[in-house]
Amino acid sequence: MRTATCCCPSTCTRPAPARNRPRRPVYWSDALAAELRRAKLAHTSIGVLFLDLDRFKEINDIYGHPAGDQTIANLVQAEVRSSDLVARWGGDELAIMLPDLGHQQLLDVAERIRSGSPAHQSP
Repeated sequence: MRTATCCCPSTCTRPAPARNRPRRPVYWSDALAAELRRAKLAHTSIGVLFLDLDRFKEINDIYGHPAGDQTIANLVQAEVRSSDLVARWGGDELAIMLPDLGHQQLLDVAERIRSGSPAHQSP
């Protein structure tokens, strides 16, 4: 499994087990494995989206990767819950884990993200 870290600061750290310790990054493979175990025990579902953002490389090339990360955060965080995990999977690819989401709800989230993306908007 490819290692990816979350791109949205509000959802990409997890509290450290002991007090007064820094928060540590959440890695996609760790989070997915934990969520799969939880879903199996609770008999619930997990939605996973993989997105390839058109023209996203242009944003990174012109404005830099920090601006690209902020663009992703603004675009995606508006359409997902705080319990969902958004990770950069590649240069212009994202992986989103959405616990307790059914098939139609997952499609609805994907469509909202797609229709709100800069590549889908008219100039």
